[in-house]
Amino acid sequence: MSLWTLALYACALGKTVTAPPNAGPAGTWALVRVNAEAVPVTVASGRVAIKILYEVIFLRADQTFSIFTVEKIGDVSSATPPETVYNYGYWGDSGGDLLIGITLVTQLGDTLTIRSNSRGLSVYARR
Repeated sequence: MSLWTLALYACALGKTVTAPPNAGPAGTWALVRVNAEAVPVTVASGRVAIKILYEVIFLRADQTFSIFTVEKIGDVSSATPPETVYNYGYWGDSGGDLLIGITLVTQLGDTLTIRSNSRGLSVYARR
C-alpha cells in the first residue's frame, strides 16, 4: 500500500498518520474495513449475522494486547443495545511473523490486516 493511499485513509478517517512508516506494531489500531466494506459493517458468521459497530486493538510495548469490539449479534436491525466483547493476551514476533495471540497479522506502515475464517479480511488503521 502506498503512502498516498495511507494519507487518503487518514484524511477519510479525520486523523493524521501518527507514526513513521517503519514504526513497530505497538500502539492503538481501529478497525476501518471488513472485506472492503467500511465499518460499521454486517458480516455473516455461520448462520448468524454480526454487525460490527467499532473495534479497537491496543498493542502495548510490554507485548500485551486488548481488543474491544462493539457489536450486535443476530437481529442486527433490532433496538437491542450492542454488546462489548473483550479479548486480551500477548502479542509478539515469531520468526518474523507478527502474532496477536495466535492470530497471524500483517503490518504495513500504519495499517494492520488480519484474515480470519469467521470474518474474512479486516483492515485496521493506527490511531
